[in-house]
Amino acid sequence: MGRWLRWALGVIAPIVGIFAGVMTREWRDDILGAFPFVVGNGPVVWRAVAFWLLVSVPVAFAAWSFLHARRQEVAGDKREAVHAGALGLSLSRAGETSGLWITNRGTHVITDIRVVATPDEWASVELPLVSGGAADVQLMYPMVGGWFFASVLQLSPGRGLLLCAVAFAATDFTRIAFDCSWLDHDGKQRKSYALADLRSIDGEIGLRPRPESPMT
Repeated sequence: MGRWLRWALGVIAPIVGIFAGVMTREWRDDILGAFPFVVGNGPVVWRAVAFWLLVSVPVAFAAWSFLHARRQEVAGDKREAVHAGALGLSLSRAGETSGLWITNRGTHVITDIRVVATPDEWASVELPLVSGGAADVQLMYPMVGGWFFASVLQLSPGRGLLLCAVAFAATDFTRIAFDCSWLDHDGKQRKSYALADLRSIDGEIGLRPRPESPMT
């Protein structure tokens, strides 16, 4: 309905503008002489009343179009934020072994999920031991030049999966960089990243959307 209304007003507004121009030319003195009638300081001339009512149509249409476009823009920004932040990453502690989880916090199924974990420094460091997670997770550990790589084919909204179990030792290096990617419901690749010291985390690891490259 909104589309047809915009089309109708888009046709009517130019016609109204033409009539307003004709009225201005024919009734110029009446309109200018009665301009202040709206605040009670001038005579009420019906030609002027008709003119201002007619002029109000394209003005109202322009205001409505602006507000409608702004609402659409805000709604689009909210949807984009949901899709860009659909993948969640968290660490759940349970005694000596912790679990690293992914969750789909969005509104649609996400696919081709990939998580790459690397230490924040490339010196020879001891990293926490990793063991397998859920059956749906493909885990590469150890990974040359990193900590581990995990992939998941798809994840439904509101669902979570255990990527891997992590065993921390007192001497382990735990400052880890995470690079994540996935495909949203439109097939668009989304990316996010985080840098966190896992030794101090019990809960969400704050993934942030990675800005898109200007080349894409």
